[in-house]
Amino acid sequence: MDDYAGCDVSRDLIYAYNGDSVDASYGSNPPYQGFSILKSPLADELDGVDNDNDGQIDEAGEEVRMASYMVHQNSFTSAGNPSTSLDYYNYMNATWLDGSPLIRNNSDGYDTTGGPFPLAQFMYPGTTDPDFSGSSWTESTAPNLPPDKRAVLGTSGFTFAAGSSIEFDFVFNTGFKKPSHQHTAFDDMILDLDSIKDFYSLLTTDCSSLVSIDDVVQSSFKAYPNPAANYLMIECDPQSKVDLELMDIKGSVIEHSTFEGSASYVLDLSTYAEGIYLLKGGNSKGELFTERILIQK
Repeated sequence: MDDYAGCDVSRDLIYAYNGDSVDASYGSNPPYQGFSILKSPLADELDGVDNDNDGQIDEAGEEVRMASYMVHQNSFTSAGNPSTSLDYYNYMNATWLDGSPLIRNNSDGYDTTGGPFPLAQFMYPGTTDPDFSGSSWTESTAPNLPPDKRAVLGTSGFTFAAGSSIEFDFVFNTGFKKPSHQHTAFDDMILDLDSIKDFYSLLTTDCSSLVSIDDVVQSSFKAYPNPAANYLMIECDPQSKVDLELMDIKGSVIEHSTFEGSASYVLDLSTYAEGIYLLKGGNSKGELFTERILIQK
């Protein structure tokens, strides 16, 4: 009953975390729980809206993504639990139950006085809200009391014709502070999500049927040591052609290697700064590999 919540607009991510440093179940290492959109319906053509928050309007293949995020208390107030279809519609449009709009007051987003606060679409986005570049708003720094919370994520609108079908793919992921890592539970959640999304982009199938991670990820690839300092040893199938990419945290490819006829490959990391990187691999047998690499020197 001591929750905080937040979102990352750029990742279509909403998350919850403990409002204090100790949890009744997890002790002194409480996790972050995230929920993010992997795939969503295509936006209506020429609707004049940046539906996926990428700074572009009406680009080809644009999907509807997170358009609003409302965090409400588990209560029966104007900023509490929705109970009617209109209540849910209001929350999906960044509006409180009494019709008041969500405002960027760096507190709880609710104010009926008409004060000089700008309107907002996303609660507690940190620094990721494109409408408030360079400004941060989190629940932990508001500061708010951390009672039991609920949240509603809304997407931008799209046409859903009678008799048609649509597909959403979502991911739930949890971040923990690991004793062997320097990053926090929040960092762990973000890094895992980025790895999941990168892996999802490599899939050639959709999620319309149940597929376990073990069914998909099994491969001959191994990468060690991790954390690494100056080199990374990569083991792979010697009877296939292998393609490797090393990406920085921004998603830029900084190293690309192709080789075949070898069971191992040494990737030189000596010129790269400390931090988190993503290693992606594939071979001519169709095996895929993706792993987060931590460089520590």
